Amino acid sequence: MDYELILVDNYSKDNTYGIMQKFAGDNVRVFRYKGRKGAARNFGLQQSSGNYVTELDSDQMYNNFEIFLGDYFRKYSSFGVKIGRSSFPIIAPRHLLIEVGGWRNFQFTEDWDL
Repeated sequence: MDYELILVDNYSKDNTYGIMQKFAGDNVRVFRYKGRKGAARNFGLQQSSGNYVTELDSDQMYNNFEIFLGDYFRKYSSFGVKIGRSSFPIIAPRHLLIEVGGWRNFQFTEDWDL
């Protein structure tokens, strides 16, 4: 499966950025962005080049993600879909996110707002 990971650290006070840099490579790009979460998500969206975008917070993890992706691409790939039960992570066609203007520049609820 082709993929790219865009990791954006919002100047964490711990060693998050250093840990993220260890994963940097051909398919993993690491950035720092200073600003609210909505703006940081839009920054990550601008850095991406794929056809689909999934955004997750650092405290979110998904088991069986490949099974979910298979189902998504078979049935729902024209739509943005909420993933999981916490917060409001999504998967969506990149062009749809750009068309609606991405996330508003909120620090909290930027995910619910979208």
